Amino acid sequence: MTLALTEDLLARIDRKIEDAGPGPGLRNLKDRDYAEIRKQLLAGRPRNVWVFAYGSLLWNPCFEFVEERPATVHGWHRRFSLWLTRWRGTRERPGLMLALDRGGSCRGVVYRLPDLDIEAAIDRLPRREMSANPPTNIPR
Repeated sequence: MTLALTEDLLARIDRKIEDAGPGPGLRNLKDRDYAEIRKQLLAGRPRNVWVFAYGSLLWNPCFEFVEERPATVHGWHRRFSLWLTRWRGTRERPGLMLALDRGGSCRGVVYRLPDLDIEAAIDRLPRREMSANPPTNIPR
């Protein structure tokens, strides 16, 4: 049996859930937190910065880039290991999202950032991918 994705079917599952905010022991990141993350990521790398994309950055990068290439990262693989209690899930019914986990390999794309706009591009990444401190995912 084939089930078609119809407007009626979508209407049955559409539900609005108010964001409960960060979980216990967490707090929303502030501008100073993002500045510190950016500083750590760019330490010693003033030029020729590449970003590896393996998920939504593939079809929706949040930064300008000057070059892209297919790439494989060794020692890491995709795994549904990031539990989300905001946006894609709730505290009662957490959602799962793909993240990188140790071992194996993962195919994706690398994007080279423009040298003149590296800080702005790197600033946009954690703002998109991270919201709470301490982070559940570690930027590298």
